[in-house]
Amino acid sequence: MRNLFLFLTFLSILTKIYAQNTTNSRLDSMLVGVDKSSLSSEILYDRVVPWSQLTQFNDSLNVSNARYFEQALFELHQAANQEKFPSLSSFKEEYIFDANYKTVELGIINSSFHSLNYRRDNENEGGLSLVDEAFEKIENDKPIFIEHHLFMASPLKEYVIGPDVHYLFNNNLILEENEGMKIVDLSVNFGQGQEYNLITNNILANSEFSIHYSTQGNKTIQFTATFEDGNTLVTEAIIHVKLIAPITTHTAVETDSINASIPYQGYEEASPFYGRLKYRTFFAGNEAVLRKPIVIIDGFDPGDRRKIQDYDSPLPNDKHTSIYEMMTYQNENGAAVLITPILQELGYDVVIVNQPTHQTTINNYIRIDGGADYIERNALAHIALYQRLNQKLQQNNSQEELIIVGPSMGGQISRYALAYMEKHNIPHNTRLWVSIDSPHLGANIPLGLQTLLNQAAVSGNAAAEEIVTNLLGSAAARQQLVEQFNGSTGNTLNQSWMNAKTISQGFSETRGSHFFTNYYDHLFNNGLEGSNGYPVNLRKVALVNGSLSGSKSFYNPFINENDVYGNNGEIGLNIRGFQEICSPWPVCWDVHIGSLEAYNMPNYLDNTKVARFKKAFTDRSKYATNNNSRGNMDNIPGGWFPGFNELAEPIDGTDPIVPSGTFWSWEGAFNNILSILSDILGGAALTVYANEHVHSFIPTVSALGMNYPNFNWSENLNRNLVCSSETPFDAYYGPKINERHTSFTQQSISWL
Repeated sequence: MRNLFLFLTFLSILTKIYAQNTTNSRLDSMLVGVDKSSLSSEILYDRVVPWSQLTQFNDSLNVSNARYFEQALFELHQAANQEKFPSLSSFKEEYIFDANYKTVELGIINSSFHSLNYRRDNENEGGLSLVDEAFEKIENDKPIFIEHHLFMASPLKEYVIGPDVHYLFNNNLILEENEGMKIVDLSVNFGQGQEYNLITNNILANSEFSIHYSTQGNKTIQFTATFEDGNTLVTEAIIHVKLIAPITTHTAVETDSINASIPYQGYEEASPFYGRLKYRTFFAGNEAVLRKPIVIIDGFDPGDRRKIQDYDSPLPNDKHTSIYEMMTYQNENGAAVLITPILQELGYDVVIVNQPTHQTTINNYIRIDGGADYIERNALAHIALYQRLNQKLQQNNSQEELIIVGPSMGGQISRYALAYMEKHNIPHNTRLWVSIDSPHLGANIPLGLQTLLNQAAVSGNAAAEEIVTNLLGSAAARQQLVEQFNGSTGNTLNQSWMNAKTISQGFSETRGSHFFTNYYDHLFNNGLEGSNGYPVNLRKVALVNGSLSGSKSFYNPFINENDVYGNNGEIGLNIRGFQEICSPWPVCWDVHIGSLEAYNMPNYLDNTKVARFKKAFTDRSKYATNNNSRGNMDNIPGGWFPGFNELAEPIDGTDPIVPSGTFWSWEGAFNNILSILSDILGGAALTVYANEHVHSFIPTVSALGMNYPNFNWSENLNRNLVCSSETPFDAYYGPKINERHTSFTQQSISWL
C-alpha cells in the first residue's frame, strides 16, 4: 500500500458543500443569506474540490511543476465562477508548440482568493453555521471568509531536452488577480546558481534566457517576488532536463517528414486539414539508398508520447518506450530481441512511421494531434509516403515492392490508405500488408473505467479531464471504441453502444456514436467494389493476440501465473480510502471514507452496476444495460490491455511492467490522476482491495475482421476461416491463450 494524496475525494470526510451534484451555483445559493461584501476577490475556493490544496501553498506546500500549475489555474477559474482567469484550454494556446523540446515558457499566478470560515466539527471556531442546507453568520467576531494570497510560478513543460534550454517570459503568461499586491520585482534562479531579473520596478526587464545544463535530471527553479506592500515570497518549481545522444548503428539512418497532398475534413470540423508524418529509415546497408522497404506504422498515441527512438523524446529513458523498442520479442532463453536489426540483416530497409502532433492550416490555424487524429486524415498522409517510397525505388532501379505492417490503429490507417489508392487508381506497389491485432470491428475500454474517469474529471481534476478529453474523447478513440460513456441521467448511463451500419457486413443496428458509425461506414465503403474496404491487389495477413479457441485465459505478468478474464458483472477494480480517527485520544482506528470501483459489463440485456464513486455519505453508483448481442466486450477472447492495473498501480506501489510491445498508448496515462502531486499533498491512505489487472481490448473477432460478425464473439474459432471465407485475410496467426495487445512471441515472429 502506498499513501497517495491527489485523489481528494478520499482524503477527508468532505462536508455537505461537496454533496452529490454540488455545483458552484448550489454553493452560492447556500450563501444567499450571508453578507458577501468581504469576499473581495470574488474567488471562493470552496466552490471546487481542492485537488491542489492552494490554501496551503506558499506554506507547507511550495513546489510546483507544469501539471500542478495547470491544475491550480483550472481550480481558480472554476472558483471564480469562470469570471476571472482564462480557462486552462485558452491559456494553453499561449504556450510554445509542444513538439519544441528545447524552449519553454514561464507561467506566473499571483492572486488573492478566499475560503469559507466554516468548521464542521466545531462551528463556533469559525464564522458560519450550516442550518437546513444554508449558511448563517454566527454572532461572534470571526470572519465569514478567510483571505489567502497565492504566488506560484513554473515552467510550462515538465520535460525538455538540453543541454541548452531556452526560457521565455511574457506578459500574457502573468496571471494577476490581486489588487494592492501586484508584483514589483521578480527574479529567477534556473538551478545554476545565477539570479536573473524578470521584472524590475513593475517593468519587464528580460524576456528570454538561454541556460546551459551540464547534467541531466530534475532541476529546481527558484522564483523570488517582491509585492507592492513590500512583502517578499519565494517559491520553487521542477523541470526535468534530458541530455541525449543518438543511438549509433552499423548501417545508414535517415530521418524525414512528409505532408499529405490530400486534405481531410473531420466529422466535427469546419475546414479540411492536411495530415503529416515523420519517419526514419534504418537502411540494410551503409548507404542511404532505398532498395527493399518494409514500413512499420505507429498506433494510437495521443499527445505523441511515443517517439520513433528514445532520443527523440524529452522523457527519461526509464519513462519512455519508443516504437523501435516495442518491436521486440522474447527468445527461448527469455532475452528481449529487437526485430528491426533482424529485418535489416535480411536485407530490408526498415521505415518506422510516426503520426506526430503538428500545426497545419488551410483556412485557419489548427493543432493536429496526429497520434489520436481522424484515421482517414492519417491515411491520406500515408498515401503521400507510399508514393514517395515508390518513387525512390524507381530512382534506385529497384524491382522490390512495399511491405506494410500496421499494428493496432496502424492497421486501420494502412488499410484505409491502401484501399483508397486502389479505389482511386493510385498504384501502391505493395506485395504484402500485415495487420497486427488491429480493431477492424472495434476496440474495448471497459465502460466502468470510462465512467470513473469521467466522474473524476467532473469533480475538477485537470489530469482526469485531459484523459477524458484527449484520450477517450479524441477522434481516433471515438472512431474505434465499441462502448463509449456518453453522460448519465441519475444513476443510469447514457452509453453509446456501437455497431456500424453496413448491412453487407452483418451489421443491422444503427444506434451508437456517430463517430463510430461514420468511421466504419467510411472504412467498409472504401476501396474497390466488393472489397468491404480492404485492399485486394496484394497479399494480406493478420496476426492476432486473442485466443482462436474461445479461451478467456492469459498469462498474467502482474501475478506471474495463468489467469482468466473477469466474469460478467464482476468487480474489476476496488480502491478504498481510509482515514485514521482518534477519539478519545489515544484510541485510534481506521474509518472507511471512500470507494472507487469499476465492474465488468453484465450479461446480455442485464442491467447492473458498472461503476461506483463513493465519498463519505454520497454514493454515485452508475448502472448500464449490456445491449450487445455479441457478448461482453470486457471478457471475450481478445488481445488484453491492463486498464484496471493502470489505475491501481500508483496506489499498489507495484513496478510497472515494461511493455513487450503495445501500440495503444495508455501506459502511465492514468498515473497522472493519482500520483502527479502525491508527494506534496497530505491525506488518507488508499488501498487496492480488488484488481483484475487486465481486460479484453481487441476482440479476436475484430482483429480477424470477420465477414459476418453477428454471433457470440466468445465462440471457438479453431477452424480454417480462410477456406470458409469468414475472414477477408489470406492467412492469419493467433495463439491458444490470450496475449498482450500487439505483443510478439518467438512463434508469431517465426510465422511472419
